[in-house]
Amino acid sequence: MAFAEQLKSARLSSGMTQQQVADAMGITNSTYCGYETGKRQPDVEKIKQLAKILNTSGDILLETGYVGSNFENSLLHSLTSEECEHIKKYRTLDEYGKAAVDSILNIEHKRCAEQVDSPRPMVMAAARSGAVSQIEEIHLDELPDNTPLP
Repeated sequence: MAFAEQLKSARLSSGMTQQQVADAMGITNSTYCGYETGKRQPDVEKIKQLAKILNTSGDILLETGYVGSNFENSLLHSLTSEECEHIKKYRTLDEYGKAAVDSILNIEHKRCAEQVDSPRPMVMAAARSGAVSQIEEIHLDELPDNTPLP
């Protein structure tokens, strides 16, 4: 995918309009539109600025991070709109939020991978103490019938 297409894709993923990106960069809308149509090429500083505004990397905009990697390229282009929405939301989180999501994702991934060996259902409950490290597994078949779930 060419720079112009990568730029448009990153902008759409961020949920920003062309005008919003242009305003954030301090350039005219027509200059920004020229970047997305391939009629204009931004300099290195503008690419860095675009990457920061769109919460992505210059490598992704320039595709250099994916040259020779067909798996990663096909993965990027096979994301569903729901997955793109999750990524968009994830990018807006602070470091605590990202750590919490990463922890839950790792636990759920492990649970699903282990379901082949241990198919019993379990509920994952994050402690409400504010510490991401305090996450516990609760197996439903180990609870008495009257135990309220967290």
